[in-house]
Amino acid sequence: MREPFEAAGSLRETYQQVDWADTPLGPVASWSPALRAAVNLMVRSRAAATLLWGPQFVLLYNEAYVPILAEKHPNALGRPVRAVFPRGLGRHRAAAEVGSRR
Repeated sequence: MREPFEAAGSLRETYQQVDWADTPLGPVASWSPALRAAVNLMVRSRAAATLLWGPQFVLLYNEAYVPILAEKHPNALGRPVRAVFPRGLGRHRAAAEVGSRR
């Protein structure tokens, strides 16, 4: 797998334009195999999907998720979820935290 988002469809260019080194995830070359595989799987999904990664819950998402984000796209990509959704995860926080410990 050359890049984890090579199958991102219309979002591929958007993913490539993100300065990943300037995000909590760091440069793509330093991403763990688990993160690379999760992103690759998520971008291939036809269903709206998002991935919240790491302690800051960095937001990654697929093409079908763009309408959900509306005007927050493309600036949401690669940003901590709190920066995108200032009210936070609300009732979904506990589920996200459990998932991040696995």
